[in-house]
Amino acid sequence: MKGVKITLIILAITLFVSNYYICDYFYYNDEVKNIKDWWYLKCDIYGVIIALLLFALDIGEKKWLKFVVEIGLGLAISNILDRLIFNTRVFNTSDIYMILITVAFATYNLINGNKQRTVK
Repeated sequence: MKGVKITLIILAITLFVSNYYICDYFYYNDEVKNIKDWWYLKCDIYGVIIALLLFALDIGEKKWLKFVVEIGLGLAISNILDRLIFNTRVFNTSDIYMILITVAFATYNLINGNKQRTVK
């Protein structure tokens, strides 16, 4: 598992260093529309970087820190899904549902994760 976390961190660092070149590869032109798309791709790459780093974070048995990281990871993943799959770049009601689902799952893991540790 440690090798996977190191790989995720290396991938996140590589994306951070090369995101400018990735955006230029796809949108290298001086038109206004391409500049807007260039910036959207850069924001998407930053969302992937944040999700990778939060996923690779090792927090151990700290339940409240785990709760906060799960909310952050859920928001980062829902942001990526919202932008790439649903092609939505503005805040709308589906984002409220994603936030509520993320908080519900994190709360469920906080409550039941504590019970599972005491049973063992």
